[in-house]
Amino acid sequence: MGLGLGVFGLNLGAGKRGLAWGWKGPGGRILTIETLPTGAQVWINGAHIGKSPLQHFIQKKGPVSVNAQMEGYWPLERTVGEEEESVTLALKPTPFFVDVLSRPAGAEVYLDGERMGVTPLLRLQVPGPGHRLRLSLVGREDFDALLESGQPLPQPILLEEHRGN
Repeated sequence: MGLGLGVFGLNLGAGKRGLAWGWKGPGGRILTIETLPTGAQVWINGAHIGKSPLQHFIQKKGPVSVNAQMEGYWPLERTVGEEEESVTLALKPTPFFVDVLSRPAGAEVYLDGERMGVTPLLRLQVPGPGHRLRLSLVGREDFDALLESGQPLPQPILLEEHRGN
């Protein structure tokens, strides 16, 4: 790689692209960083550089430490070698707990279609965001919700009587 001032294409996220000027020399490179899910905050060698997906010019020769963090997910850090031009960090969701109470009590509780017990069901562990909760009780309308970390359930969940057609 030769020395020189260069123009680099950058992915600014949300489908936007831009240009940046940078010194391109020995050890200089552009690193593309993506996370699953997108939108995680990203640090390189301890310096915050923005939200993924993004590209960042690395002036330092050698490996760099890339760290990604997002609410509801475990932080993830990876050392990226100087030969690598891109990295994708797959974040794992952190589990959370919900109390499932219903009126009337005794409703069957399902998480992603698997029966977990009956209400009241305290401290049901949910593996992470995006899981489907369903309550079912004979003679009552089912309750369905998509569970997200930090979003409380109604307490109690009111199960309405079936209405005749």
